[in-house]
Amino acid sequence: MGRPVTARSGTSLKGTNLRSDQVGKVEHRTVSVVMATYNGQEYLSEQLASILAQTRPPDELVIGDDGSSDRTLEIIGNFVGSAPFPVHLLHREHVGSTANFLLSVNGSRGDLIAFADQDDVWLPEKLQVCLRSLQHYSADLVVHAADVVDANLRSVGSGLRHIRRPLVEEPLKGNLWAVTLGNTMLFRRGLLDGCDWLARPSGRLGGLVNHDDLVHLLALTRARSVWVPDKLLLYRQHGANAYGAPPALAKGLRAYHDHTRSLSYRSDVAQEWADYFSRLAPAGREAQTLSYFADAATRLLVRADRLKRPARKGMPAIVKAAATGEYHTHTRYGFGWRAMLQDLYYFWYRRQLVRSEN
Repeated sequence: MGRPVTARSGTSLKGTNLRSDQVGKVEHRTVSVVMATYNGQEYLSEQLASILAQTRPPDELVIGDDGSSDRTLEIIGNFVGSAPFPVHLLHREHVGSTANFLLSVNGSRGDLIAFADQDDVWLPEKLQVCLRSLQHYSADLVVHAADVVDANLRSVGSGLRHIRRPLVEEPLKGNLWAVTLGNTMLFRRGLLDGCDWLARPSGRLGGLVNHDDLVHLLALTRARSVWVPDKLLLYRQHGANAYGAPPALAKGLRAYHDHTRSLSYRSDVAQEWADYFSRLAPAGREAQTLSYFADAATRLLVRADRLKRPARKGMPAIVKAAATGEYHTHTRYGFGWRAMLQDLYYFWYRRQLVRSEN
């Protein structure tokens, strides 16, 4: 129960794209690309060039700039003169990324919205493949895979590794904990109808829910979504990321005490989501929506309770939960295999603490 439906095989090129004889049957919809910029001079030209190279050009590009002080506005100004589609630049002053994106959606006119980060690179067929998938599966949201790359566009990983073929999720059937990136989405603007985003609930990592999760959760509540395995984006990571040696024992223990607290926090967040999104549910589905999110909150508390048990009881309980699908990405409330490893790792650290004290 609650397992998403996988699309039939044999309906795609490259695993997802529709057959070439179906290209002309794609329903025409206008597409607005919505980009948020802030001091993005280093990579912005490359991203704009990739949008310009789309096999299906957007009908407009709306850029919300959040008070850049570098050459960002100059780069945009030069692009406006050469773009074959309208480019609208909206000036703001430090409203933050999520507000910038959502305000820029308000300034767009397209039937469909594609978010664009300032530092990625789109592959040429991104919009075309997303449009075909949206139409073919009668969906309101399409999410595609991505290649994670470094600052020089060298591949360092892959997004959506669990998606092997198109995955269709009906309302209240998908996994609300699934990680969705706004830069991999194309969605119908009607998803945001009636949504007071200024009063949006808390996010899973603190603060208010971001634009990525807001669109995903609205789709879970209201519409059909399709996840496709095509890697249509070079998702650039250029921060000072640190991987390597495990943390010192004390630091690790603090992190995993924080882990149990974070589960309780996320349970509270899921309850907030229940209240917020049930008010936005289609008529007659309010109670189901409330139950969907409230059940997720309860499952988080059960998971947190397992971590309070002695290791001899807690670790078998984790394995049993995994066998029933609780940690599977495709189940309705699945936490993912990484979450299972986090929980097992928590018990391992507790055991190290006991040994260090003896």
